[in-house]
Amino acid sequence: MIRYSNPDPGQPPEVRVSGRLGQAELAELTRSVPFGPFDGRIDVNVESARFSQSMLTHLRGGGSIERLSFAGFAPVLGVKALSGEATFSFDPVDIGLGNIHRLRVAGAIHGVQLEEIVNAVAEGNATGLLTIRVNNIDIASNIIKSADLEIIATPPKGQPGTIDRALLLSAARKFLNLTWPDSLPESILPAKLEYAEFGMRLLVRDNQLRILGTHGSGHKVILTIRVFGQTFGVVSEPADSIGLSPWIEATLERVRTYDPRRVGEILKGRAGSHD
Repeated sequence: MIRYSNPDPGQPPEVRVSGRLGQAELAELTRSVPFGPFDGRIDVNVESARFSQSMLTHLRGGGSIERLSFAGFAPVLGVKALSGEATFSFDPVDIGLGNIHRLRVAGAIHGVQLEEIVNAVAEGNATGLLTIRVNNIDIASNIIKSADLEIIATPPKGQPGTIDRALLLSAARKFLNLTWPDSLPESILPAKLEYAEFGMRLLVRDNQLRILGTHGSGHKVILTIRVFGQTFGVVSEPADSIGLSPWIEATLERVRTYDPRRVGEILKGRAGSHD
């Protein structure tokens, strides 16, 4: 159901929407949008939604998206290529403009080429496939009450997975706990390193993030490399938790102040350059 109203003189009109869209092919719904169509299947139950001045001001409901292909989003994000797909469920969903009253998410992303991600965000290269399992994200009143995610990289089929030495050292020192073994001087390392295992688990409780390892001694190692036939655990889980509240509040503040017209102009500009 769609209801249009102009409740108060001098106030912008509003549109209220409710209803169900069951097992719809995303390609059929996105043929006319910039960069479309996109591939996937969605199932959406909208209990209530309100739009005003082209902005979604409130949404309550739930739904799922299956086998959402990332390929069509490459020009939207300004990258050459983007592989992989995602399947997620969202139930319940209760969000207002810049506020998350309640949101629960679960699903997975798989088949993403590491090389594409690294080339888009950093200098250097890495090979392999990235998998992200979202076992649970539960948000209430703008606080991540609990979350459990696993991030795993696996080598390309039949080939070793590699990462540039400079990229590994820079990223590990900046973001993670680099524990470089004394028996392996950095000066003798090849420009490209083979990784034997890479995995981390992210646990959140009340906006406090813990980054955990997945293998090695005590399952505390995040990255193990192979050099001269020997394996070395070089990145371990940090001892301290990380507070997410400032980042969450900054993100929500950007949502509260965003201008949908500006987003439309950016997409139209990228669509024109893509053509």
